Amino acid sequence: MHKIDDVALKVKGGLISPQQGAKELLSLIFQNKAFFGLQALGEDDFMDFLEFQYKGLERILALYNQNLGNFSNFLYTNVQCNYSTWKRGLNQKKLREETLMLTHEDCCFEAELKFHSNETALVYEKSEELKNKERELKLIQKELLGKKYETLTGSGNPGKSSQKYVRLYNLRRRAILVLTLKSCFFITEEHIRKASILTNIPYEDLEYLCRQAMDSMSKRMARREKVISCRNNAFFYHKRYELELSRSHKNSHWYDSIKTRDDKKTDIWKAKNKLLNQRRFLPTPSNRAIARLTGMNERQISYILQQAEHNVDNISLKDYYSSYENLFSNRKSEQEKRDGRDSQ
Repeated sequence: MHKIDDVALKVKGGLISPQQGAKELLSLIFQNKAFFGLQALGEDDFMDFLEFQYKGLERILALYNQNLGNFSNFLYTNVQCNYSTWKRGLNQKKLREETLMLTHEDCCFEAELKFHSNETALVYEKSEELKNKERELKLIQKELLGKKYETLTGSGNPGKSSQKYVRLYNLRRRAILVLTLKSCFFITEEHIRKASILTNIPYEDLEYLCRQAMDSMSKRMARREKVISCRNNAFFYHKRYELELSRSHKNSHWYDSIKTRDDKKTDIWKAKNKLLNQRRFLPTPSNRAIARLTGMNERQISYILQQAEHNVDNISLKDYYSSYENLFSNRKSEQEKRDGRDSQ
């Protein structure tokens, strides 16, 4: 390829600039695709490779030493090395895109599962329906308040049963408040409005408490985000290596190398998922933070949460009237079963 050698000689002799020499070399590579072993490339890929190759042509001209051999041989070797590098990068790009598609499909599938398993996600409520529910909630609270004060000011002697009712009523209100603050990361405006009605706390005040509860988790959320980022990165490479393994021969050294890296990333992914379920990484404010916001002490908060967990019927369902039973959950059938056992 005398034309290629001539370009190098003209650049060395100062007859043309390195920039002009690079353009002439690019033109010769384009015209002699088969000579450089690029005949397998399609038109689009060939043009992409030429763009990649062009960036190094001036450097090739600067490095060439005419005492060591022909420039055409030197250029051919360089083009082949760059072709291998470019092809490897292209494969990695395609693999990365396919991995992103797989992880996106997994995320969509997980989101769909969450959607179908979430009671509230299956309920579409129009604004008028929401208003009706708020009216019913206010009616519940009004009747509960009336029942509470009736036991205290009625004609009868307020005995132990009346005091127990008042205690359970207050516990119920405190439990709703504490659980609302504990759920501040997930709670919606609708939930805050319902909790506001049932706790007799103005909506603005309760919303402010929820924001304060969120602010108290700033350090915890920062730690959580780091773990999530590491988990997601490990999951991405886990899916990527799985894809590579599916395209490799099992008895090859390359397969064993990829398998080792896949196992490592899989272990990291699983470990970070377990870590996210530990208390110090959960997106819930601490009992200490809630105690500071509500004016209660930590022992009270722990007691309320314990009672809410083990005696939920006493502090909630026991006080509901049958006409309101379907407002909060699908536990009406459970309550009916218990009522049937109690009547036997």
